[in-house]
Amino acid sequence: MSKIIRKNANAKTTSVPSWIEDKDDQAEWNGRFVEILSRDYKNLDPAISTILRDEKLPQICAVKIRSYVDKRVTISFYEQRKVRGYKHRKRLEIAIAGMNAAVSLSKDRGNQAAALYFATIALEYSAELGRCKDAYATKRHGRDRAHSILSECRSFLELKLGQPVACATLANLVNAGHEADGNVPKEPITEEHVRKNLAHFKHNNPSWQNKIDPRLKPRLVNQATK
Repeated sequence: MSKIIRKNANAKTTSVPSWIEDKDDQAEWNGRFVEILSRDYKNLDPAISTILRDEKLPQICAVKIRSYVDKRVTISFYEQRKVRGYKHRKRLEIAIAGMNAAVSLSKDRGNQAAALYFATIALEYSAELGRCKDAYATKRHGRDRAHSILSECRSFLELKLGQPVACATLANLVNAGHEADGNVPKEPITEEHVRKNLAHFKHNNPSWQNKIDPRLKPRLVNQATK
C-alpha cells in the first residue's frame, strides 16, 4: 500500500469520541459536572457561581471541559491535523512541480514574462512548503492534551461573562471535569499548572485565534445547546 493510500485510510478511520453524538451520555456527564461545581466550587469561586446562575452556560461549559479532559479528543484533533498537513504538503508539491514545468515550457517558447511569473509562484509555494512542518505540528498545542481547547473555553467564558476568567477558575473547572469523567489525577490541577500550560501554548502559537478543529467545534457547541 502506497504512502498516499495509507494516509487516506487513516483519514477515514479518524473520529471523535462517541459521546459527542450521544445526547444521553452527554446529559448524564453534564449533570455530574454541574453537581460537582455546585457542591465544591459554587461558594468558593465567584466566577463559577456566576456560570451556574445561567441556564445554558454550564451545559456548554461542560462540553468544552469534557473535550479538554478526555484525551481521545486531543488524539482525534492531532490525527486530523496531521492528515490535513500531509494533504496540504502534497498539494503544494504537485503545484510546485507544475509551476516548474510551466517555467520550462515558457522558456522553450521564448516567453520570459510567463517564465518569470510561474517561477515567482513556485518560490512562494516552496516557502509555504517549508513552513508546513511547523504550521501543522501538534506538540506545540500541548504534549498530553490540546491546550488550545482550554484556551478557547476561556475566551468563550470571558465573552459570555463580560470579565476575565482567572487561571484558578479554569483549574477548578478542569478538576471538576476530571472527577465527572471518573479520572481524578493523583494531584489536583492547580492555578499554576493552568497558567504555565496556557503561557506555553500562547508562546508556541502567537497567531492562534482560539479555534479548535472545525470538524469538532460545531458538534460540541450544537450538542450542548440542544
